[in-house]
This record gives sequence, structure tokens and C-alpha cells, in this order.
Amino acid sequence: MRDLTEIIEKFVARGEAVRMVLPGYPYKSLSERKCTGVEPDDAEVYSLLYLDSILKEIGAIHGPGAKLIIFSDGRPYSAIVGVPDENVTRYVAGVRRIIRNIRAEKRIEVVTLEDLKKDEFGEDFDAMRRWLMDTYGVAMDRIDGAIKSDPDLEYRYTSMKRFRFEDMEGRPRTVVVDPNDPSKRPVPYSSLGSNAKKRVVGDMAKRGMQLAMAWDAFLQDVDGEALRLSSNRKHCGSKKFSIAMMPGSNRHTPWHGAVVTIPMGRDESAQGTSIRVIQRRVAEEHQCREIVDPVSRRPVGYMYPAFNEDHIARFYVNALREVPPQAITRDWPLSRKIAEIYEPLKIPAPRSMEVNR
Repeated sequence: MRDLTEIIEKFVARGEAVRMVLPGYPYKSLSERKCTGVEPDDAEVYSLLYLDSILKEIGAIHGPGAKLIIFSDGRPYSAIVGVPDENVTRYVAGVRRIIRNIRAEKRIEVVTLEDLKKDEFGEDFDAMRRWLMDTYGVAMDRIDGAIKSDPDLEYRYTSMKRFRFEDMEGRPRTVVVDPNDPSKRPVPYSSLGSNAKKRVVGDMAKRGMQLAMAWDAFLQDVDGEALRLSSNRKHCGSKKFSIAMMPGSNRHTPWHGAVVTIPMGRDESAQGTSIRVIQRRVAEEHQCREIVDPVSRRPVGYMYPAFNEDHIARFYVNALREVPPQAITRDWPLSRKIAEIYEPLKIPAPRSMEVNR
């Protein structure tokens, strides 16, 4: 394993930006229990603002700054979990739009499999996935041994099983195949018994691990010098360094949940708010109110039920305080109240923010 200091010192000695690689931002989970839709929403907005704030802090002490390269892994994984390629395309486009809106494009870049292999395969995503596995894939019979011998892989596999189970429980009509069924007949997930469901989820996770190992090897070839980051927890001595996707102790990723704003105290008079990514079902169980983008009319997050519109507006103002006014566009779910509270933003205010009550 390369030492963190050793990796960073190379960039500093050459007077270069510290380059970091983060696999992630694949697509929104299709589980109706987790997310509000297939487009990036406020979860991605605040996640990227948080990551950009870290890059700015590095820039304050290291002149050349830092560059975060997000390798979106949605294209490779989508075929395993049944996410349409169109969803991946829309999600990545949305993430790139957010990066432009927050004026972080010099510090954050999103790279996809097709960005690197389009000259060879054009728009044939299936061919790209086959190439990835043919070139970097590990035989399935070696996966079990690799998982048992590597704590990182073991944790990753356990997490994948949990994520796949949560996803499938939230999309019960999805057609799947029980690996133990000799006829390989596709059936709705909801029609399976508990043991068959475990087999389906375990098979998805195992194939996901096979792909994850191939993706890791591919990224090592693409940029083996960069500091490798991961949204998953890592043990000491890991080849990757764990990083939270949001401030605080919350370890949910934005693509597996929705944003909820929570008061710092017990009532509306509380000063300040806390941002958390949680599963959609939890927000709705707690009767959080849905926040709707006034332009696209899409849900973008949830608000703690005690809040009123003034609280929403002040929350957005506080979250966007460091964003240059010229970066704010009509893509942002801003109400007229925000322009009134934070006049320097100079925003041509869209229709007032609507909240489903």
C-alpha cells in the first residue's frame, strides 16, 4: 500500500494539483423507497458542494490546489441491477450540470466509461461492458476466495448485498432469474420466496463484486498515480482512503437516498439546520414535506415538518452562501423569498417554491 504522505508529496514536489480519483455517482437507485426519481436532486447538490469545499480548503494551503476526478461507474453496473442506460446518461448529465452551476468545473470532473472508450465502441454500451470484463475481469470461481482474504472486499460484498436487497424490495415488480432455477425462467421478484430472494440478491452482489474488481483494475491503469478515494468505509491499511459524501457522520451516498433538512433544535425557533441524506421512505414515515423544484416540478428533497417557507429560503441561502451569484441558474429550486433574504444573489426569481403539504 502507498502511504498517504508519499502520494501527496509527489504532487507537491512537482508543483501540481493533488489529483484524486473517486468512483461513484452512478445513477439514482430505482427503489421507490430510497429516491425521489432518476435525476440528480438536492442530495447531489449538497454532496458536490461539500466535496468542493474540501478541494477549496486544500487550495488554501497548496497553491496548485486539488482536482477530483469522479469516475462514474453507472455504465458498468447498470446492466447488473437493471437500470436503463438512458437513466445513466440523464444522471451523469445532471451531475455535470450541478458542477457547472456551483462553478466547480476546474476542481471536479466527471469521467465515464464511454468518455474513455467511445472511439472504439461508439454508443454500444454492451460492447464496452464486455470489453471491460474480458480485459480486467476475474473468473467468478476466484471471487469467493478474494472476498474471504481481503477485508475491504468482504465489507464491500456485504454492503452490496444490503444495497441490492434494499433496492429490490423497493422495486418488487422487477423481473429476475433465480440462479438455482434450471429453466432460467424470468419471474417478478415479488413472486419469489425468501430463500430465492436471497439467492437472487447474492448473485447480483457476486457479479457486482466481479465487476468492481475489474473497474478498480481499469482505473489503476487509467490513473495509477492519483490518490484513490472511496465512498465506502475502509479499514486501516487499505489501498483506498474513505471519504464521506456529505458533512457530518451520515454515510449515506446521494444516489441511494434523498436530502432532508432538520432543525438544530426541537422547534421552529431553532437556529440553523442540519442536512442529512436518508431513504425516501424514512422521510415520508416522519411526515417530512416534499420540496418541489419550481421550474422542473420535480421533487428534489424533503423538509422537516416543523419548517415553514421562510425556513426553507434561509436554509438555501446558508447552503449557497459561498456560491458566486452568477453561478445561480433557473435549475436551482429557489423561491422569491431567497432573493428577498439574500439580495446580493441578484436572481431573476422563478415561481415561488411549492411545497406539497
